[in-house]
Amino acid sequence: MLISFVKIPFGDFGFVYPSGRRSKTGSTFFSTGSSFASSSFTSDIYKPLIRKGNASDKEVGWVGRIVVLIVAIIAFVIAATGVNDPNSWANSIMAMVENAWGLFGASFGPVVILSLFWKRLNYNGAVAGIVVGAVVDVVWLIWLTAPTGIYEILPAFIIGLIATVVVSLATKYIIHRIQLYVNNFFHFFTNNIK
Repeated sequence: MLISFVKIPFGDFGFVYPSGRRSKTGSTFFSTGSSFASSSFTSDIYKPLIRKGNASDKEVGWVGRIVVLIVAIIAFVIAATGVNDPNSWANSIMAMVENAWGLFGASFGPVVILSLFWKRLNYNGAVAGIVVGAVVDVVWLIWLTAPTGIYEILPAFIIGLIATVVVSLATKYIIHRIQLYVNNFFHFFTNNIK
């Protein structure tokens, strides 16, 4: 068996992944997922919600590095556990990419679509839709995909969409600026596309 190594930069040092399958998984994951997870967590959750805007750039940078490390450990565990089991869902890179896109589409898909076409969407509804979509996707993947034969994005997307709408309607609509953006979006396209 050939052994390939991929050095994945992390701050001032790097990780080396042995084995062809793991190095491909690691390099693919790190090129897309870790930077997205790190920047999303630090800018959307850590700085505004946990530190209430009082985090320095240096602190946010260190939190981002820690998130990348946590994501790297999770990716390594997934790759390492799926390599030896031919029936594992993590055995093939394509299956892992399919599951990642299923999770991404189920959690963010309803929020993106509703943010473009529904004026009543608010922050609480968006967060609820992302969380519910992600949880349902993972639960469906682990326990219900094999018995039902239904790809996890379908039920997770639908339930995430319902959660987004229900929570948005149940909470106070306080961001009127979003309505202005949506109105400008529709005004632009109705007047400029023929």
